[in-house]
Amino acid sequence: MRRRLLPDNAHGLWLLIWLAAITGLSSADAQAPVATRTTKAGVYTEAQASRGEQTYVANCVSCHPPSTYKGGVFTGWQGYSLADLLWFLQEKMPEDNPGSLSPKEYTQVIAYLLKINAMPAGRVDLPTASATLKAITIDILPGRPDPTFRPLTTSHSP
Repeated sequence: MRRRLLPDNAHGLWLLIWLAAITGLSSADAQAPVATRTTKAGVYTEAQASRGEQTYVANCVSCHPPSTYKGGVFTGWQGYSLADLLWFLQEKMPEDNPGSLSPKEYTQVIAYLLKINAMPAGRVDLPTASATLKAITIDILPGRPDPTFRPLTTSHSP
């Protein structure tokens, strides 16, 4: 007669432990933090900011001159995500008709606000998806370059 090393139900127990380990690994991967960028990483285009300026002049400037969202005043947004700024603009602006602009128009206005706050332009328009904007942190403080920023052009010396 062969001697069993494990009781009959132990094989099922090992199977459950193995499945739990696999499930734990896959859920840990799913919960891994999203890589974030900052507004110093060139997250909008010049063309988008120009369209945003037109939208701003048509809908915002009568109550808010550009200085309202420029420089020291805008530092109150430091550390917030662009999704937070988008939510604020959609919920509160224009003051006489909140939420009346399209998501694209609100995003263009954000691009314009980034431009007037000396954030660098990039190659791709700022997206309208709030989930994507959530991964972009507002960083307008001077002297702290974004480590993920890649300039539009690079020169290589021979």
